[in-house]
Amino acid sequence: MPVIGHREAGWVLVNDDNTAPKERTYSNLRYDFEYAIDLDSERTWASEGLRIFKPHQRKCYFNGEKVLKYFKFYTKTNCENECLINRTIDVCKCVDFYMPHFESTRICYTETDVECIVETMDWWERRGKKFCNCYPYCSEINYNAYIFGKNRSSTQSRDNEIKNFNVSIYNADEFYTSRENKQSQWTIIDLVASCGGVFGLLCGMSLIGVVEFIYYATIRVISNIIRIRREERRTAD
Repeated sequence: MPVIGHREAGWVLVNDDNTAPKERTYSNLRYDFEYAIDLDSERTWASEGLRIFKPHQRKCYFNGEKVLKYFKFYTKTNCENECLINRTIDVCKCVDFYMPHFESTRICYTETDVECIVETMDWWERRGKKFCNCYPYCSEINYNAYIFGKNRSSTQSRDNEIKNFNVSIYNADEFYTSRENKQSQWTIIDLVASCGGVFGLLCGMSLIGVVEFIYYATIRVISNIIRIRREERRTAD
């Protein structure tokens, strides 16, 4: 950890091994503080019933639905990084030295290139991400890091503080894992069942109406005619 300024001793970045780290996702550390990093995980999985929806409808990807050019494993962060790389190549015709690229791609090194990269990154941070269609995996595990620091004794020299600089990492609550399940509120079976119920109700009402019409149009008329003739015969007798 390099010394930065007068009060900072370095920085710490927590990242899983399948995701390219971001320059802006680190935390500064001060040399006169003692730090502990609290880790926990968040697991998300999705039901197979979500596959009938398109990715932009369910806001996630199943395994193999989206393949990246510059990264072996798909993650939302890797997808956003690749989106930025493609944008940089399209606009600046080169890539920054740390960006994954093919051998035929030129590395940006001129002053004009650097200005173009800065402008592209600013645009991407403000508006570009929404054009990337980078959704998380429907089933994934995310790790969260919480950094806690407390002030150490200020009587020791700065050189001694830096020499004895220490960061402890431990798992919170024996590595607590929160779980979240993604599933659709309506499936095809639910939709068919609901439509079938409504259709059956309408058909039932229609059949009752038909029976009533037949009754009043035929049976009731015939019954009235028979009753009238019987009364006429009784009168004649």
